[in-house]
Amino acid sequence: MKQQQSIKKVSGTQQAQKDSKKKLNFFQILKTGTSFYQKEENNRFQKQTEKVNQAVRESSQPKRKLSDNNLAQKYNENDSDDSDNENLKQLNEQITQTKSRRKMSIDELEKDWEHQQQLKQAKIKALMKLYKVKVEGDNIPPLLTNFTKMQKKYGFNQKILDNMKKAGYEKPTPIQMQSVPIIMEKRNLLALAPTGSGKTAAYCLPLLQKLGTHQKNGVRALIFAPSNELAEQILREFEFLNYGVEDGLRIKQIQKINNESNAFKIQLEHIDILITTPLKFIKMNRKSHTEFDKLEYIVFDEADRYFEFNIAGQMKRILETFQEKQGLTYLLFSATIQHPVEELVKNIIVDPLKLQIGGKNNVLASIEQSLSYCQSEYGKLVELKNIINNGEFNPPVLIFVQSKERGEELLSMIKSSCVNTPIKIEKIDSDKQKEEREEVIEDFRTGKLWALICTDLMARGIDFKGVNLVINYDFPTTMINYIHRVGRTGRAGRTGRAITFFTNEDKPLLRSLGNMLKVSGCDVPEWIFKLQKADKKTLKRLEKFPVKRDAISLDPSKQKEKDLEFEKQIRIADGQYFSRKKKIDREERRKQQQNQGKENEDDGWQIA
Repeated sequence: MKQQQSIKKVSGTQQAQKDSKKKLNFFQILKTGTSFYQKEENNRFQKQTEKVNQAVRESSQPKRKLSDNNLAQKYNENDSDDSDNENLKQLNEQITQTKSRRKMSIDELEKDWEHQQQLKQAKIKALMKLYKVKVEGDNIPPLLTNFTKMQKKYGFNQKILDNMKKAGYEKPTPIQMQSVPIIMEKRNLLALAPTGSGKTAAYCLPLLQKLGTHQKNGVRALIFAPSNELAEQILREFEFLNYGVEDGLRIKQIQKINNESNAFKIQLEHIDILITTPLKFIKMNRKSHTEFDKLEYIVFDEADRYFEFNIAGQMKRILETFQEKQGLTYLLFSATIQHPVEELVKNIIVDPLKLQIGGKNNVLASIEQSLSYCQSEYGKLVELKNIINNGEFNPPVLIFVQSKERGEELLSMIKSSCVNTPIKIEKIDSDKQKEEREEVIEDFRTGKLWALICTDLMARGIDFKGVNLVINYDFPTTMINYIHRVGRTGRAGRTGRAITFFTNEDKPLLRSLGNMLKVSGCDVPEWIFKLQKADKKTLKRLEKFPVKRDAISLDPSKQKEKDLEFEKQIRIADGQYFSRKKKIDREERRKQQQNQGKENEDDGWQIA
């Protein structure tokens, strides 16, 4: 009898082994996802699994006979067949309940995960709307709103981030929030942002982190600038952010081309980031024939300038040099861009993301803009004299003129008899030697000069810290030039002011400027919007051939002569108008008389 009971118990244990093996597969599957569920439930489930595994191990020993005492000791129950089966049933019920609870938990977690993703996307859209960030393209990486997130996601060097804060960036600007993750993921980029919004740091920061430490393999990043002054500014920005970094990158600007090509090649092998103008790069490449095998990034600062008629050929040759290289990342940054240029860029670069901050071709809201009607050149000098003598001339100040000759005239007038108090002022243009231009710029940066008279050469990308006032003494020839001129103030979150003088000769472009000021939230007289809008032909003509202006002078007699000439032209125009009107009236009276004569003849014929 005892032998039969023992056989029954062994067979019952074998049945438990089969059932537990089925459950064991389920446990093994669910064990891979334990990180998604509650901790208490995991512990309870693990204990149940251990019980089943223990029963399986013991039942897998056929030579060992299980007694009632052993079963009671294992399951804490009585030594009978019924109690053993009941324990297995209870264990199975517990497993079934756990399985159902886990299934419910998976469904709840999926719903919670989808809800979290929706909230995350809504938050990203809200942030992009808040910072006026617009991105066109596929698989756009989310923007990072602070340096802590950048460091956590991409492991940014703490020294570089500290240098960013020393440069005045307590948090990333909108262009930096979005461009940094895009560049870190090696995506081609066309970025448009207002002047003074931190575009240079937007590509300096990720390039320093992405390239890492110095390597003696050759140039890995090429930075192009349209002018030597802008190239020097970019170099200073890189050096400031790279200062103090252990085994930091070697960053150089092409100053002079070495006549020995081999020596120049050796120099390039020890440079990580090379900054240059297009023309200098072409000359350098012609002599050294460098392959640039390790090149990863090509950056074009002030990108719209490279597609102008005088630099377009250089841009084409540069692109042809690298068209066969694979894996290059192209980055184009600019404050303004026209639609044809934008389409051309998209055709040249493969699948670029377009990043735009704020409206297209707009001015920062931190700049106070205003218009001042001066009627003539004499009125411009009077208005400038009033600004200086009334205390509105808050250095440092930039004064933009139309040409080098007018800059010389204005400088002589200001130094001679224009103002009551002498001011420290100088002019800068392309006639000066490179050393002289650098000296003038340095004096202006350090405060030795209060004001600087310049042409549109200095309106492109040059960052003068803390410029408080910009005076457009001569009306800009295009709205693009206006944006770049005004953008010299109000940079890096500071406030600024811009005053634009205009005369009767500037009416064709006045309405376009009025629309731009209105978009920026400035007060604009309503009569400006009633002016006739200039056609495209007129705009192109004014861009190539600016308005011919009178010489800058304070001689009232010249102004009187001009006023008399203007009145004469008005009288002539009025006389021509009235003479045409008299001629038209005379023709109308003659036609009326002829019609009356015909009517009289018809009446006479009827009477007869």
